[in-house]
Amino acid sequence: MFGYYAKMLWALLSSVPAISPQRIWPLLVFLMGFVSLRNLAMDENTAFVFAAVIAQVVVVWRNLPEAAAELRRVGSENTTVLNLGVAATIAAAAVQLWMNDPAVTQHVLSVSCLVYALAMLWGALGHPRIRELVVPSSNGRPVPEEPRTHLLRLNVMAALTLVVVNEAMVLAHIDLAMRVSILAVVPLLIHVLYEVTVILTLPLEDF
Repeated sequence: MFGYYAKMLWALLSSVPAISPQRIWPLLVFLMGFVSLRNLAMDENTAFVFAAVIAQVVVVWRNLPEAAAELRRVGSENTTVLNLGVAATIAAAAVQLWMNDPAVTQHVLSVSCLVYALAMLWGALGHPRIRELVVPSSNGRPVPEEPRTHLLRLNVMAALTLVVVNEAMVLAHIDLAMRVSILAVVPLLIHVLYEVTVILTLPLEDF
């Protein structure tokens, strides 16, 4: 019996697609940045904040062209959202560097995740452009509305999970080095849980 369930679990986990490089890069930048700055004898708090800010800039810099292309794909030439995103990133980076407090930096991460969760919830409630941006549907490969809504709801849960873990670490006053390790690993675990949930709850015939 144990062998049967072990095989089922292995089959399930082996079906999980690899995480995309664009999600790996920020984690590596944050982890390697913190380690490198600590090796240069930088204060632990400052190393944490600097590494996080650098990772945030990398996320925006790498995703900006793709985000602009996606907006054009769904018929929106308005770049106000992108401009506001860049401005918010610069403002958040300035605040974090000025405060030089890891807790503030983690709160910024939580706020960004909450904004993402609200956008996904808006899409799940029916916003057409968000639905098309996140779960594209075309005449050649149509996606029914029910699975699109389901995926958007899972995105909400994934973002809120990261918020809970992140804020729990702040409240528990966990050692900074441990926080770095957890923040580098948790997104990978969320990716696996997300994909496993998709496999278990979304029939293949919906795609």
